[in-house]
Amino acid sequence: AAGGGWVASAQDLCKMLCAVDRFPTKPDILTPATINTMVQPTNQNVNGSPYALGWFINTTDNNWYHTGLLHGTMTFQCRRNDQINYALLVNTRPNLYNAQYNDLNALVRNVVPTILSWPAFDLFDSTYVCSPSSVNNISENPALFTVYPNPSNGKFTVTVEGLQEKNCKLEIYNLLGQEIYAVFFKGQQTTLAIDLSDFSKGIYFVKVYDGTNNYTQKIITE
Repeated sequence: AAGGGWVASAQDLCKMLCAVDRFPTKPDILTPATINTMVQPTNQNVNGSPYALGWFINTTDNNWYHTGLLHGTMTFQCRRNDQINYALLVNTRPNLYNAQYNDLNALVRNVVPTILSWPAFDLFDSTYVCSPSSVNNISENPALFTVYPNPSNGKFTVTVEGLQEKNCKLEIYNLLGQEIYAVFFKGQQTTLAIDLSDFSKGIYFVKVYDGTNNYTQKIITE
């Protein structure tokens, strides 16, 4: 991705945003004073917006923007004041790129109000555990299930270990947080064969629920 000379994925760019955005969702890696310095508008004005240290600042809504260009790609990165961050990557670099940046920003502004819910899991993590139990209980067995082969052609195996509940559930979600597959199984059942070959290739999340805890891993089909 082009990010003003940065080489990164959209996920990486969003991770960076979440690490300096002042929002409570993820801890910032910079002190509040350093962030204030970073986004303090200077006397430089670029395309109608004051320019800070690496960021265009919209002084009306306090949104921050960062753009970047490389041959064949352009990136638009935004930290919105309503606690939404996003990064857009496209595989083109038009000569009149300012109009494309405006179009991309307008697209997101129109789409965000139509989103009624967000995925319940963290898209930054390939594996995580959500549980009301103690951290010690989680760390005793961090690999409660495995998914293989990964990546796969859509057919893969889920191996579950250490679940004691009689009734457990396996669910699979797409990147939009939509459940596309679900099956109940006995906690003692250790191997499940999954076939997603009829679904689009891409990234999915496999979640196992044992009645108390949720365990999630990422699967890539190609």
